[in-house]
Amino acid sequence: MNTYNGWKNYETWNINLWLDSGESFREDVVCNEELQDTYALAQHIENFIDELYGQDCKVYGMFTDLLNAALNEVDYYEIAENWLSSWQDEINEARDEEN
Repeated sequence: MNTYNGWKNYETWNINLWLDSGESFREDVVCNEELQDTYALAQHIENFIDELYGQDCKVYGMFTDLLNAALNEVDYYEIAENWLSSWQDEINEARDEEN
């Protein structure tokens, strides 16, 4: 199995790299119990990428086909698992504060 920097593949690593550099996803997850489920968070991330892609890609052709192929390789579930694991302490603290 080919991996990239400990991730399933380059595409997954790259999406994680770009998205994990911001605080907005962390805040969303810590404050929203629904996003603390791996599958739900993976869907949330994928929908976010789909929205970005829809805004920026108005041209069709070779480059769009290549981008589509790359996005199809992204393992959003792996990203969600990693994030939830990394943020578990913050999630627990937020739950404790609510109770």
